Amino acid sequence: PWAAQCWQYAVAVVLMLAAPLAWWRWGERGQLASLGMGLGYARFGLRFTAAAMVVLIPVLWINAGSAEFQAEHPLVALSGASWRHFLAWQLCYAVYYFAWEFFFRGFLQLGMKARLGFMGALALQLSASTLLHIGKPQGETMAAVGAGLVFGLVALRARSFLYLFLLHWYVGCLTDLFCLIRSGSAQGLLP
Repeated sequence: PWAAQCWQYAVAVVLMLAAPLAWWRWGERGQLASLGMGLGYARFGLRFTAAAMVVLIPVLWINAGSAEFQAEHPLVALSGASWRHFLAWQLCYAVYYFAWEFFFRGFLQLGMKARLGFMGALALQLSASTLLHIGKPQGETMAAVGAGLVFGLVALRARSFLYLFLLHWYVGCLTDLFCLIRSGSAQGLLP
C-alpha cells in the first residue's frame, strides 16, 4: 500500500503540478505569481491559517472517532508503526497537498480568474475539488464543499495558495494522528 500511494502521489505531482505549471509558464507565458506562487498578503494568510488550525482541532478529534474515518485514515496503516514511519508518510502528504492546492486554488482558480471571472473560477475549483472527494467518508465529502468555498475565497483574498497548502497538510496530519490514537493503533507512536 505504501508504494501504491507514493506512486499515486507522484502521478498527481506530474498531472496537478508539473504539467499545468509548464503549460502556464511556456504555453501561456504567464507569471507564476498570478497562480498564487508567492506570499501574497502574508498577514491575512498567516492569521487565517493560525485561526483555522486552532478551530479545527476539536472538529478533527470528533471526526476521528468515526469508524468511517478510521477505516480511511491513515491511507497507509504502516504509518502508525513508528514516528519515523508517521513522519515519512506526512512528508509524502506534504508533496501531494502542495500539488493539490496548486492545481485547484492556484491553477484552476487564480490562473483562470481572468478568463472565467471571480465566480466562474471559484465554481470551477470548488466543483472539481469536491468531485475528487467522492468515495471518501461522507463527512469528508460534505466538508470538501464548505472547505472548497472557504479555501477559494481565502486564495482570492490572500493571492496565494500556500496558506491553504499548510492548512490542508495540517488537517491531513492531524486526521491521521487522531484516527490512529482513537482507533487504538498508535502504539508505535508511543514511547
